[in-house]
Amino acid sequence: METSKNRSKKENVRNIMEQRLTSFYRKLKTLFNNFTGHDIRDISSFDDFTNLMWADVDAASLGICRMLFGFMMLMDIPEERSGSDLDLRWGETKDCRFPLFPFIKPFSLAKMGLIYCLMWLGALGITLGYKFKSSCLVFVITYWYIFLLDKSSWNNHSYLYGLVAFLFLFTNAHHFCSFDAWCNKLEAKVPFWNYFLLKFQFFILYFIAGLKKFSVEWLTGHSMTNLSHHWVFTPFRLLLGTELTNLFVVHWFATIFDTSIAFFLIYKRTRIAGTMFALAFHLMNSRIFNIGMFPFVCIVELPLFYENHWPRTVWRKLKYSLTSDNAKEEKVIKIKRTLSFSKKEQNSNKTHCTLKEKFTTFLILIYCCLQFFLPYSHFITKGYNNWRHIYGYSWDMMMNEWSTMLVSVRVVDHGNNKQHFMEPLAFTDSYRWTQYPDMTYQYAKCINHNLIADFYENPNTMLTSDNYSIYMDIWCSLNGRFQQRIYNPTIDLLKSDWHPFRTPSFTLPLLKEYSHFRKDIMDITKEVYSWNNYTDVLFVADFPGMSLDNYILPDMDNVTLTVLKGIVKFEQENDTEVSSLSKGQSISVKSGVFHKITTVSDTPSCYLYTYINATRQLLNLESMDSINEMQTIETFPILQEVKARYENYKKFFYHIANSILFEFYGVPMPRRLREFHEM
Repeated sequence: METSKNRSKKENVRNIMEQRLTSFYRKLKTLFNNFTGHDIRDISSFDDFTNLMWADVDAASLGICRMLFGFMMLMDIPEERSGSDLDLRWGETKDCRFPLFPFIKPFSLAKMGLIYCLMWLGALGITLGYKFKSSCLVFVITYWYIFLLDKSSWNNHSYLYGLVAFLFLFTNAHHFCSFDAWCNKLEAKVPFWNYFLLKFQFFILYFIAGLKKFSVEWLTGHSMTNLSHHWVFTPFRLLLGTELTNLFVVHWFATIFDTSIAFFLIYKRTRIAGTMFALAFHLMNSRIFNIGMFPFVCIVELPLFYENHWPRTVWRKLKYSLTSDNAKEEKVIKIKRTLSFSKKEQNSNKTHCTLKEKFTTFLILIYCCLQFFLPYSHFITKGYNNWRHIYGYSWDMMMNEWSTMLVSVRVVDHGNNKQHFMEPLAFTDSYRWTQYPDMTYQYAKCINHNLIADFYENPNTMLTSDNYSIYMDIWCSLNGRFQQRIYNPTIDLLKSDWHPFRTPSFTLPLLKEYSHFRKDIMDITKEVYSWNNYTDVLFVADFPGMSLDNYILPDMDNVTLTVLKGIVKFEQENDTEVSSLSKGQSISVKSGVFHKITTVSDTPSCYLYTYINATRQLLNLESMDSINEMQTIETFPILQEVKARYENYKKFFYHIANSILFEFYGVPMPRRLREFHEM
């Protein structure tokens, strides 16, 4: 009897478990269907997923988004791709470039103009849908060539443009609203994976950006400390105050938005609300940041998340409003079209997958995995890492606030043991190279190339031999920390070791152990600012045994050095006395002369300068931030932006015309000269 009872109990438990699992699966199936609009069985196996990817769907939404993306690229080329400044960016042969791969070299100025012309024609072809595949291929090749040629211009949205254009190349986005569809009578349907890949790419853009913001730096409000002062946050400041606006609106809301917005756009019931939030968010970003067409690219691609046939629905409603007498007829046509297309979609759900379809689906999955992996791949690409392991493919958008105090490029001539200091922007127009070890190394090599060429070509050069060393001393502050060295100033970069998969030998670590001082830095800064309208403060940290040689400008008065931690030795030019300062001690610093601060303690030292800006006091420029903010509000720059884009286009076509005339007819090519800084 006991055996029968036990068997009966086990059967009852099994039945209950089966019922619960069936109920759970039914609820999961309903939830998945309601959220994505697809049956969960579509992803139950690789064949089912392949059938889903290859199901025929309406090409209308894809065609509109293709056209709008191409138009955004037409606007982008003269601006962020520097099309309007072709002569300044590519005209000087001595300028240093920062390519991802050393074998990528720029062509002559005229040939670069022709490359930009091809890129523009490719974007025009994408917009019009004219010879779409060829146009897209031309745009992708030229765009990625320009992108990979110079890392100093890398950012996340430029990377996004290249990826989206690359994905469009493999789609049939020209099957609707295009010259190709009109001339070749193309059927307005595409495989579903055309939509899936593009929506996935924008999902990655938002979701990974949100995940990256789940860090102590961002959630504690240290990443964008000055952003809340912008005029777009005025309503929030009136309600919450500056500090809470910075914490809750700038940092926390941005985290929630980036992490969740893609899900709001996918779910039909929250799609309109998500669109409204996305529109507001991107329009605010277009006012806050100088990021070109990025907010507008995100806006024009939002329709990808709507029904694939939404352009037809809009056009049908527009026609209905214009011809209301034929309402019944239009309704019948609408029903017939809906039923017809639904039938086509049902018929496309075949059970057998071809080898080509399976291989394409496999490549799609590989691409998706790669996009998830790359933003977290910095443990491999160690040679490119800075303090925060950030690069232009990580979706770490606006995650860090950098402040640079000093950039010193020192050349030591071993022929006469003299040292020379170069202008940091001698062969480039951007300080971006200072924050990345790979670009710093490339810049040193480029300086070496130019100095060697100058040594053998110019008999009056300051160098006495081709035996010299190059040292970089760069001081940066990350997210409100102390100013500190990012590279070791005692290592000769020409003899240093750099490898893409190893940590560079010349980098110095971020002094994370002093991050807790940021609250003290904020409190001391507020106190110094309260003294009067002209006082300022600078916070510095240095490593044991290292020295800071600093020069105080003559327009700085009442300069005082105060030690917060560690022990330093202070020496001043034309002064034989050497002072030793420890925690809490201060000393007056003379203006217009050099002084030297050496850290003699076993631990890093921390100290600060307080001073009065005499020039600002003389000009009586009070409350500059408020004045600038008021001016920004008063001159809402819509008309100015339109005019600037028009002028950029004029200059762009001027450069293109000059390039064509030079290459094909030998007409001399005029160009402007970027200000060249002598050593």
